[in-house]
Amino acid sequence: ESRAPGGSTESHRSLAAQIILDVVAACPPEERPVAPWVLKGVIKAKGAPWQSGAQGEEVRATLLLQLLRTPSNAAAACPEVCQYLSQPGLKRKEDTAWPLKAYLLSGETHDLLRKGARLVAKQRPDALELQSRRERDTPSLPIKRDLRNLWTTVLLSAGWSAMRHFS
Repeated sequence: ESRAPGGSTESHRSLAAQIILDVVAACPPEERPVAPWVLKGVIKAKGAPWQSGAQGEEVRATLLLQLLRTPSNAAAACPEVCQYLSQPGLKRKEDTAWPLKAYLLSGETHDLLRKGARLVAKQRPDALELQSRRERDTPSLPIKRDLRNLWTTVLLSAGWSAMRHFS
């Protein structure tokens, strides 16, 4: 991973985004009001973690959805946010030889964008047009994270057991 002088690595930025997402999700919606520039910043942000890996856009869409659960945030959605929510979304698999790992690291946004659009439409009925509903092919981001943590724990436990057995 490359690091700019005084900057952070891609993994640090990814971890910071996950922490922010966890903090926002832990707060009740009435405690999540933000300035309109924050919503715009979420959709306009470039680089890691938003544009790295298959889950980058899913992290962005999940964070935006959590913020839009606050009615004042949904009512303040600018045209750029409405345009972002009007997209059909994407579905991306991680490029890896391990099928389970590819599944757990995949990214999907169509349902998150639709839910966010519905929240904005509740506050501003004429702001955007809703996309048609489609089912997810993978679990939600928090479930994928939990399954990935479980998978890592199982692999480490199996490796430790094998090492102790043969030593």
